[in-house]
Amino acid sequence: MTWVSTMFHQGGPTMFWIEYLAVPAVVIGVLSIVSLASWARWVTMALTIAILGCGVYGTVHNQHLLDDALAREAAETPPSPYLAEMRDQGAVEAKRPIEFAGIVVGGVAVLIAIGELRRRAKR
Repeated sequence: MTWVSTMFHQGGPTMFWIEYLAVPAVVIGVLSIVSLASWARWVTMALTIAILGCGVYGTVHNQHLLDDALAREAAETPPSPYLAEMRDQGAVEAKRPIEFAGIVVGGVAVLIAIGELRRRAKR
């Protein structure tokens, strides 16, 4: 699998939420650069905040699922010898939504910055 498909597989459903918000954020961000429309800038910023919110929610939710699974696994008799390995791998996978959201927000922030620079140069 590729890096992106592995990231989506590990991150869970919130990865798709982030993607579904990222597409209109990029399109409206480019529109705010081209047209210098004030509403497009504000919508892009709102979508950026929503993307970050989805990333945080996904990470917290995945960590909660990991903690529940580890608690159930530790309660079994005899406990699994792979508990530490499961905890480490689960922690890596739980962080995927915030990592993906950070990548997307970084790209959208560049669009917002370019739009602001164009808007200020036009004045």
